[in-house]
Amino acid sequence: MVTINRTRRWIGTVLLWLTAGACWAAFAAASSNSAASPGATAPADAARPVASTRPVPPGEDQIRQAIRDLNHPSPSRRREAVRQLADWGPLAFDALAQVAAGPELEPALLARDLLRQMGEVLFVGARVRLEADHTHIRWDQPVNLSVHVDNPTPARVVVPWPAELAVASSQPAPEDCDQVAAMMDIADFLLVVGPEGEEVATRVDPIEQDTAVHRAVLVRAGNQPPSHAVSAESSERLVVPRFNRGWARFPMLAAGTYTVRFAYQPQWRDPAWIAQGFGLIESNPVTIEVTEAAPEAIRQADRPVRLNLRQEENGRFLGEIQNVWDRELWLNLNIGGPVETHARLEWMVWADDESEAVTFALDDDATGPQFAADYVRQMAPGEKATVTTARLETVLERYRRAADQPSGQVMISLKYTHIPSAQALRQALREKGRRESVPSQLFNGSAMSEPMQIAPNGG
Repeated sequence: MVTINRTRRWIGTVLLWLTAGACWAAFAAASSNSAASPGATAPADAARPVASTRPVPPGEDQIRQAIRDLNHPSPSRRREAVRQLADWGPLAFDALAQVAAGPELEPALLARDLLRQMGEVLFVGARVRLEADHTHIRWDQPVNLSVHVDNPTPARVVVPWPAELAVASSQPAPEDCDQVAAMMDIADFLLVVGPEGEEVATRVDPIEQDTAVHRAVLVRAGNQPPSHAVSAESSERLVVPRFNRGWARFPMLAAGTYTVRFAYQPQWRDPAWIAQGFGLIESNPVTIEVTEAAPEAIRQADRPVRLNLRQEENGRFLGEIQNVWDRELWLNLNIGGPVETHARLEWMVWADDESEAVTFALDDDATGPQFAADYVRQMAPGEKATVTTARLETVLERYRRAADQPSGQVMISLKYTHIPSAQALRQALREKGRRESVPSQLFNGSAMSEPMQIAPNGG
């Protein structure tokens, strides 16, 4: 089994978020092992492959010269020899093995160390190039990103995904688990830069909502994440479906040009090798132009839903819940029944002097104790749904019952809470003898409206 020598901060962040039990506002930090240096610009109007920036494979004379330089009296020549051999990878294995078994102590030790470390790393000896199937899109149009790995060497090249995923992820309609798996296997090595030069962070929807997605994450977070070898003088392609719109994604929400690069450098045990760029592999840059930005509410959102409360001219409150996420989600609008199947809608009222809030639910907001599948509503990005049209007098009357002679201004806020996950809701309904279809993208968490200031007499 190959030990995967890579930074796994992206997966670690996903698991930390899951363990902590946080809901939809979690983000996964994008990471790359090295900053990619600028290369040739990809064509703006086509997604045709661009040649890798890696050098042409060396000839036997070059390899022999680098091997000889491992024993050169000049430190700079020895460093340059190590750099070349690290870049050439499998092409130099046979020559390195001969030196490692030879009588010259210093070059033998260097050769053995190189062989040992290169046997543990990824992509060594490969050329990597990126390709996008669309380069001009609206913010909500999906892009499939292909990662081509060409192995021109007579030895194998190790890549960090299972062989079967390269096939599954390229299917016309891949499963969500395959989309997440493909993203997780390559996201550590991708750098996405937005129109203002900012790095775009990876975003992931809750993994516990789908059993297959959850399993794919746990496999990759284990001690032996998947990998396989690309055979000598062959190629392979990993497709990341819905690169910007899938369950795990790099959201491209602002208008302008985004640049995607691949960069990988082995995490050598010698920090000097890392600092000097030994073994660094970079791809061509791919540019994607977003011609139409997402609405501002979606661009600025740090959580999936927003609850808005306003007072209408007729004296009633209008409470609306809005999907401000960049993907569709489902909301349970069954209100006020059992907590294992229903959401909660609570009013909070407090005096303007910051006294303790009075919290209560209104009977008029409840939809009834029985779960109704029709009240589980699909919400497109930006879409709103009304959750209350309560009368101001009704809200203030409930507050007066509990408050001690309120005076002055009062503050009013509304809170929506949905506790069960999709899986928990399915289980609760099965226990009641019902087998309802509950979508995996069901929101669970809470949202609270901004406080409104109201006179206690309703004026």
